Amino acid sequence: MKVTADGLEGAVAGSSVFLIRKEGDEEKYHEALGDRLKEIKRNIKHQTFGICVQASTLGALEALIKYLYNNKIPIQHIGIGPVTKNIVQIASRNLEVMQSGEKLKKEYATILSFNVKTLPEAEEYAKEKGVKIIAKEVIYHLEGEYFKHVEYCKEQARLEYGKGANFPVILE
Repeated sequence: MKVTADGLEGAVAGSSVFLIRKEGDEEKYHEALGDRLKEIKRNIKHQTFGICVQASTLGALEALIKYLYNNKIPIQHIGIGPVTKNIVQIASRNLEVMQSGEKLKKEYATILSFNVKTLPEAEEYAKEKGVKIIAKEVIYHLEGEYFKHVEYCKEQARLEYGKGANFPVILE
């Protein structure tokens, strides 16, 4: 259903529609919507590393999170709406060197964008930082592209760390 009206700038796509019968009840419903997003955020197993997920609606976000968990993909951040520079910055933390001196997996510096736009400054910042943004309109296509990206990252790591090695080798 598509709803058009004045004053819908703060509306969240995929949220419930309520009929307000008396003056003053709108605040109660506004809180209910905020509580649903907070509940989704509370229920995900936030990781200190993992991918970022942006979706167009609450329902799509829930479906995507469930799908990712079923495929054992860690999630660091979730949100509704366009991919912004701030989200790219969160994803880029996966490229920073940890205190132990070990780098996190490069494939975690990824943003899965389901049916939302990427702001131009965010796209530019992602290229600068080395963050991969995968934007699709079908959840299964997101997964396929992400796994292709994971394989690419693994191949790049093999090439980088295998420079001094001779393959194949015979050992006794």
